[in-house]
Amino acid sequence: MLFWSRTPLALGIAVAFAPAIAAATTITVTSSDDSASSAPCNLRNAITAINFGNAVLFPGCQASLSGAFGNNDTIVFAANLANSTITLQQGQLSNYAPLTITGSGQTIDAAGRSRVLYTIAFLSVSNLTLNLVWQPFWSPDRIEPRVRNYMGL
Repeated sequence: MLFWSRTPLALGIAVAFAPAIAAATTITVTSSDDSASSAPCNLRNAITAINFGNAVLFPGCQASLSGAFGNNDTIVFAANLANSTITLQQGQLSNYAPLTITGSGQTIDAAGRSRVLYTIAFLSVSNLTLNLVWQPFWSPDRIEPRVRNYMGL
């Protein structure tokens, strides 16, 4: 008598179609500066670490992360940064990986130098203010006087 066991086949199918466990890390921003060489973890370095899936170049961020990098990473802010302003000194922040930024009342200010944030990936932002105040290229004070008069500006 021959017995066929379907258990290995069923187990194989179950494993093949099981949802993948999504890895995720949380990095805590501990500094409001915008220096690329910051010893503590700042927002720019936290975003860059998540973009590359590696915080080894940013010891402050490496020390403040929990979990493994994945496709559902999160940035939070230390309690002492609640309601603080982060002024961007190096241009826009760039995001290339799925990311959630959970603020605690922070303002990210481009200081009129650039846009605040560029992203090509899923991005969820909560409890943050992105502040961009710059004069567009066509503002009246940037137009030659003859053209300004013609336009009635």
